[in-house]
Amino acid sequence: MIMVGRQETVINRRSLDEGWSWIVLVGSFVSSALVGGIYFAYGVFTQAWINEYDSSAAITSMVGSTASAFTSMGGEDCVKQKLTFTV
Repeated sequence: MIMVGRQETVINRRSLDEGWSWIVLVGSFVSSALVGGIYFAYGVFTQAWINEYDSSAAITSMVGSTASAFTSMGGEDCVKQKLTFTV
């Protein structure tokens, strides 16, 4: 129940938790898991790439660092320009 001035307004709480709110919740979770997985997956592949391409650890680690940097810069740019993405 919400008091607005002297009037009482009753909000149906059931309508707040139906439908799209659960889809948005699952979509947000999946998106966060994928982004986190991408960041942490580079450490798993680093040793394999060192062996495969016969390179140093410093050069190979630049793959993950560069990808992280570009992802972070892209997010900041979207915030500055107030860009939104819809599907």
